[in-house]
Amino acid sequence: MAWRKAVAGPAAGAVAELLAWERECAERAAGGDARWGERLVSACSWLDMLRGAGYDPEVAELLAVFAADERAWYGAAGSPGGVA
Repeated sequence: MAWRKAVAGPAAGAVAELLAWERECAERAAGGDARWGERLVSACSWLDMLRGAGYDPEVAELLAVFAADERAWYGAAGSPGGVA
C-alpha cells in the first residue's frame, strides 16, 4: 500500500525512475552479467532507503537523481561504463 501512495504522490516521477532503474538492472542481471547484479544492489538499496525514510518526496527526488545518473552512465551502450 505504501508503494501505491508513493507512486501516486508528489514524487511519482522520482519513484517511477527508481523502479524503472531497478527493473532494468534486474532484467540485465538475469541475463547473467554480474556487473548488472552490482547495479541491482544499488538500485534495491535506494528503494530500501526510500522506504526507511517513509517515502519522503524529497528523499525520492534525491535518489532519483542517482538513478538517472547511473542510467545515463551505465545504460549508454547497454553495459556498465557505456562500453559494449
